[in-house]
Amino acid sequence: MIQGRVKRIHFTGLLDKIKSRITAWRGRHLSLQGRCVLIKSVLSSIPVYNMSIYKWPSSIIIDCEILWTGDPFKAKKTTVAWDKSCKPSSEGGLGLQRMKELNLALLMKLAWQVLTTYDEFSVFIRHKFFTYDGEQIQYHTCSSICNGIKWALSKMVPYVKWIIGDGRKADLWRSCCACTHAIKNALHLRIEDLKHCRA
Repeated sequence: MIQGRVKRIHFTGLLDKIKSRITAWRGRHLSLQGRCVLIKSVLSSIPVYNMSIYKWPSSIIIDCEILWTGDPFKAKKTTVAWDKSCKPSSEGGLGLQRMKELNLALLMKLAWQVLTTYDEFSVFIRHKFFTYDGEQIQYHTCSSICNGIKWALSKMVPYVKWIIGDGRKADLWRSCCACTHAIKNALHLRIEDLKHCRA
């Protein structure tokens, strides 16, 4: 775990490991297809655990998203633009994975676990991420993983709806149960406003 804000320096060792794995093959004269398979293998194995916890800085993602020729530790030429490399082979691309999308997908999985399970880790993170009233905390200066979860939730929540069931665990105030907007957002009210209401 990283203490405090996640910075580029925290990923230097991992980035060097990725480059070293590719460098080990530079003398074997791999074809374009061979380099493509190698990069798929390296980028889908080494960083996955780290990406499952932290939101990666954009500069690190840019450094990873290169189809290298030669030694990646030295000046290098890009064989194919990464945007084209990430297109499906049916569209003329190489079928590589966009690192930002992979990072987001893995963090969405973590965010979903935090929201829907009751193990010690999920309960602990929920208490750091939400107030007693269930509102999302907007600052996370002491946590290295909450910013990634916050980013994932911002992309995920608009597409999430509750299945009411018996209603015991449904959040009618903040969730979209029967319409496209939560009651809280539709009425523009805060929980603090309701504390002064009397029946």
